[in-house]
Amino acid sequence: QNMLRLFIAVELSQEVHEQLGRLIGELKKHGCKSTRWVNPENLHLTLKFLGDTSPATLPVLKQTIQAACRSEEHTSELQSRQSI
Repeated sequence: QNMLRLFIAVELSQEVHEQLGRLIGELKKHGCKSTRWVNPENLHLTLKFLGDTSPATLPVLKQTIQAACRSEEHTSELQSRQSI
């Protein structure tokens, strides 16, 4: 099985993405041009990097994260993204 490069993250609101996009634009204008910037639409807050993970563990991971979020009266969605 192919391993998945996983992390647990919080998605940012559209407003935060827009504000970060403006900030990145300003930083680029003021001498940070050699920095490789992430597209603001791809930004998120990583809570825990899980690294290479077997796809077989996804159901247990999802169930565990959802249970933890319910216990704190939050909702959750597990998204997996393969590294490029």
